Amino acid sequence: MIQSTNVMKSAGPNLVLERRRQAVLLTLRNLVDETRERYRELERNSGAPIAAHRALAHIAASPGITASDLAQELGMRRPAMSQVLKILAERAWIRRHRPQQDQRTVCLEVTAAGEALVRATSGRVVGALRRSVSALSNRELLAAQVGLGALLRHLLPDDLKGVLTRRRALRLSSGRTWPRGTSAVGKHSASPSAR
Repeated sequence: MIQSTNVMKSAGPNLVLERRRQAVLLTLRNLVDETRERYRELERNSGAPIAAHRALAHIAASPGITASDLAQELGMRRPAMSQVLKILAERAWIRRHRPQQDQRTVCLEVTAAGEALVRATSGRVVGALRRSVSALSNRELLAAQVGLGALLRHLLPDDLKGVLTRRRALRLSSGRTWPRGTSAVGKHSASPSAR
């Protein structure tokens, strides 16, 4: 290994950079292919889109989450989230309720059927990705967030009107977007305005 490193160094920084680019491309292709296959299998087996599975897994992990918070945490716009929640409710995988203290708020919980689906599919894409990301150190998380955000920023065309906009990709690549209640170092922040 030392010899190959020395050969790469003597060949110049361009060769090292090109080999690193090739390694990243191969890794990304493998990740995309593996994820795509798991998504297809999950969608075939359940008849529901992967966005519904993501939302269901998130609701199961955060019982009582509001629809607005769920949309924010999954990076979805409200109309898209409404469609996903409609799919989940039609299949009786979730129930919506309004807390006594605030009738304007809609809270979400997984039903027994939804819980059974989450348990049956937790080893698939949503659960596997969640477990993989959870296993990363804070340094690895930051590197992945910044690196993947930068890739998305370069990948998306200027006129893209999808859920992941250039502005969001820039936010992701800056390392400033963190889950609700946490900061870049993983500690709970004092308030939402502190983030």
